[in-house]
Formats: sequence, structure tokens, C-alpha cells
Amino acid sequence: MKKFTSITIFIITASVLIIGEASKLLPTQTNNSEAEDSIVQKNDMNNQSISQTLTYKTYFCNTSSVFYMKDVCSDSSTLGIDLSNRDLISLPQGVFNELMCLNYLLLVSNKLTKLELNTFNTLSELEYLAIRNNTNLTHLPQDIFKGLISLTSLNLDSNKLISLENNIFNGLPQLDSLSISNNNLTSLPQGIFNELISLTYLGLDSNKLSSLENNTFHSLSNLDTLDISNNNLTFLPQGIFIGSKSLDFLDLSSNKLTSLDSDIFNSLTKLTGLFIKNNNLTSLEHEVFNELESLTELNLRSNKLTNLPSNIFNKLINLNILDIGNNNLLSLPQDIFSKLFSLTCLNIDTNKLISLQLNTFNSLYNLEILSISSNSLISLPQGIFDELKSLNFLDLKSNKLSSLENNTFNSLLYLKNLYINNNNLTSLPQNLFNKLEYLLRLHLGSNRLTSLQSNIFNDLISLKMLDIHNNNLTDLPIDIFNKNLKLECLNLQSNNLNKLNPKVFTNLTQLYLLNIEYNKLSLTDDDKKLILKNIKQ
Repeated sequence: MKKFTSITIFIITASVLIIGEASKLLPTQTNNSEAEDSIVQKNDMNNQSISQTLTYKTYFCNTSSVFYMKDVCSDSSTLGIDLSNRDLISLPQGVFNELMCLNYLLLVSNKLTKLELNTFNTLSELEYLAIRNNTNLTHLPQDIFKGLISLTSLNLDSNKLISLENNIFNGLPQLDSLSISNNNLTSLPQGIFNELISLTYLGLDSNKLSSLENNTFHSLSNLDTLDISNNNLTFLPQGIFIGSKSLDFLDLSSNKLTSLDSDIFNSLTKLTGLFIKNNNLTSLEHEVFNELESLTELNLRSNKLTNLPSNIFNKLINLNILDIGNNNLLSLPQDIFSKLFSLTCLNIDTNKLISLQLNTFNSLYNLEILSISSNSLISLPQGIFDELKSLNFLDLKSNKLSSLENNTFNSLLYLKNLYINNNNLTSLPQNLFNKLEYLLRLHLGSNRLTSLQSNIFNDLISLKMLDIHNNNLTDLPIDIFNKNLKLECLNLQSNNLNKLNPKVFTNLTQLYLLNIEYNKLSLTDDDKKLILKNIKQ
């Protein structure tokens, strides 16, 4: 207690001395205002010198302090400090002084409301700094990061930042990754990223950005990944990506974009991933993707596209994944996919397609996954899947198919998953599943099937899961599953089965799940025992 008193007296005395010295130095004819300014300046200098005498030991060695860390206290060469989840409201001056070797610093999930200007200025070796999830932090001082010449990664996610100072990131020549996601930024100052010549990752997603300057990213020649998703952008200024020639991944999802200039992506010749899902696009210029020959994934899902130009994808010779699902497409041009020789996954689900052209998929020799679910298809052209030699997943569920041609799936020799559930099928042709020797899962639920032919599943020798629930079946042929020796799961729930011969399951020695609920069965105890006998225990 005596020690504290003496320090207090010292500070008061020092202040008095400075005031006394200042008064001696003042000219004889000086007005009161000038005298006061001089005194304040001297006091500020004195306070600064006092703060410089404070070091990390003042805080990290104090056992009653929220900053107390035994390991840090005893080692000034500490490489990392984690101050997360400590309810910190502020950081005292000098808290990191003399931690000359500090390499990473975490200030995550606190209650910081502000940061002092020189908080990090002495941390010249710091490489990673995370100040995220401080829900009361709305502003950062202009030179807060001054002196962090070794910083390579800066994470400012999930604060409440409403604006950024113009030169806040100046003097960070090594910065490789910058994430400012999930804040309340409505705009970015002109030239804010101009000095970030080493930046490869920039995350601006989940803010409230309504517009961007056309030169916002011009200096970011090494930028590899740019995420601007989940903002309020209604348009992209012409030439915005001109300086980003190294860009590999661009995410524009969940904005309010209504249109794209035909040359907006022309400089992005190295781009491999482009996400524009969940916007308000109603149409696309036919040449908008013409320069994107390196593109491997394109996501246009959840827009308002009503039609697509026939040659819009013609230059995307390396495209592997294309998602145009959940739009308002009424039809597809016959040759729209004709140049996509590398395509392995195609989603055209959740549109308003009522029919498909015969040759729609003819060039897709490498296609493995095809989803056409949730459309309004009433029929499929004979031979529509004939060229899909590599297909292993086909989803046709939730359409209005009332019938299927006998050889619809005959060319799909490597198909493993087939979904035809939730349609209007009343019957299945006898040879519909011939050739599907590798099929593992077959979904026929929620149709209007009234009967099944005894040999309908005979070629499905690898089948493990069969779902025929919610149909109108009244009976099953006794030998219907005779060839399905690997069947593990069988769902017959919610039909109109009024009789079921236990011998139907005789060969299903691998069966471990059988659902026959909600039928009209009256099984004797002996029948139940015979059925259970074959279920794998």
C-alpha cells in the first residue's frame, strides 16, 4: 500500500515539475491559450514516457490480472499468446511491450470496444493476428497496424466494424491473408488495398457492401481468392477485376446482382472457381464466360434465369462442375452442353423444364453425376442417356413422369444410384433395369405403382437398398427378390399390401432393415417368424 502511495506522489510531483518547468520556458508575452497548449503537450509526452516503462510483465506477471500467464511472465521470447474468451473490454498501454519474438496473437471472442493507436506497434515479428468476434468493436484507429512489418495473416471477422480508415493496411508488405468477413461495412475507401502487394486471400463476405469502386482490387496482382459473397451488391463496375490476373477463386454469391457486363470476367484467365449463386440474374450475355478456359467449377444456382444462350458454355473446355439448379428455366438449347467434354457433375434440378431435347447430354462422356430433379418433365426421349457411359448417379425425382421407355437406362452400365421417386409412374417396363449390374441404391417411392413384374429386379445383383414405399402395391411376386442377394435395406412402407408370402424374403440373407408398416397385412405369428428368420441379426 505504501508503494502505491509513493508512485502516486511521484506522478503528481512529476506533473507539477513539468508545469513549473514549462512556465519558466514560456515567453513573457504569451497568451493563456498558448501556455495551456504547451502544458498539455508536455503532459502528453510525459504520459507516453511513463507508458513506455510499462511492459508485458506489468500485466502477465500479476496473478490478480485477467492477463496473467505464468509461461509468458517467465519468458520474454514467447512465440504465441491466446487472449481469447477473457471478456476483455480494452487493452492497456504497453501490454505487449518487450515481447520482441511474439509470432501470433489471438484476441478472439472478447468484448473489446476500442483499441489504442500503438497497441501492436512494437510487435515487428508478429505474423498472425486475430481480432475476431468482438461484437462491440466498431472502429479501428488509422495506424493501428503500423510496425507489423512481418504480418502475413490478419483476421478481423465477426466484429461490428462499420467503416475502415483509408490507409489502415498501409505498411503491411508481407500480408498474405486478410479476412474482414461478417462485419457491418457498407463501403470501402478508395485505395484501401493499394499497398497489399503480397495479398493472396481477401475475405469481404457477409458485410453490407452496396457498391465497389472499379479500382478496388487493381493493385492485388497476386490475389488468389476473393470472397465478396453475402453483401448487397446490385452491379459490378466495368473493369473491377482488371488487376486481379492471378485470381483462382471468385465468390459473388448471395448478392443482388441483376446483370453482368459481357466482358466483366475477361481478365480472369486463371480462374478455376466462379460462384454467382443466389443473385437476381434473369439472363446472361452469350460471351460472358468466353475467356474462362481454366474454369473447373461454375455455380449459377438460385438466380432467376429463364433461358440460356446455346453457346454460353462453349469455351469452358475444362469445366468439371456446373450448377444451374433452382432457376426458372423452361427449356434448354439442344447443344448447350456440347463442348463440355470434361464435365463430371451437372445440376439442372429445381427449374421449370417440361421436356428435354434428345441430344441434350450427348457430349458428356465423363459425366458422373446428373440431377434433373424437381422439374415438370412428363416424359424422357428414348436414348437421352445413351452417351453417358461414366454416369454413376442419376436423380429424376419430383417430376411428373408417368412412364419410362423400356431401355431408358440400358447404357448406364456403371450407375450406382438411381432416384425415380415422387413421380406419377403406374407401372415399370419389364427390362427397365437390365444392364444395371452395379446399381447399389434404387428409389421408387411415392409413385403410383400398382404391381411389379417378378423379374423386374433380376439384373440388380449388387443392389443394397431398395425403396418402394408409398405406392399402391397390393401384392409381391414370390420370386421378385430372388437375385438380389446383397440387399440390406428394403422399404415397403405405406402401400396397400394385403398379403405377403414370407418366402418373398427367403434369399435375402444380408437384409437387416425391413419396413412393412402402414399396409393392410394380417400376418400370423408363424409368418412373422419366417420373415424375421431371414433378417440379418
